[in-house]
Amino acid sequence: MNIQSKKNKLVTFISFLTIAMAFALLVIVFYWVLKPYKLLVINERPLPVMNKVVKRGDTVNYVLDYCKYTDKQAVVSKKFSDGIEFALPDYRSNNPEGCRTQIVATEVPHTLPEGKYILIADYTYQVNPIRWIVVRIHTQVFEVIE
Repeated sequence: MNIQSKKNKLVTFISFLTIAMAFALLVIVFYWVLKPYKLLVINERPLPVMNKVVKRGDTVNYVLDYCKYTDKQAVVSKKFSDGIEFALPDYRSNNPEGCRTQIVATEVPHTLPEGKYILIADYTYQVNPIRWIVVRIHTQVFEVIE
């Protein structure tokens, strides 16, 4: 066997290996993008508010009845909305897997104008290196007073 033949075999082997690795990577990316994930199921929408009238600086309490099917952390983004959105700082939530009902308290900022609002919460989960899934929930209407 001559040197040219060995070089051709090596180039052919490296070419097939490169194509196989690219195909495998493509399959993984398609799987990550297309796989349906069941992360969080909210059992009652909109979320019931326990105190329909809230003073600025107090807390609005709502009932969150859910089933969580993952052990992943969520980044929670909350905002008050009356047509204009008033965002609160994001935080991380790591509730355990399973079904439960809990009362969630969220402080109403002192700077929030009076009016009727809903509270919107986005739970963002990173399910793989290239995909994030957002579960959006909102409460019933409540009123903020002086």
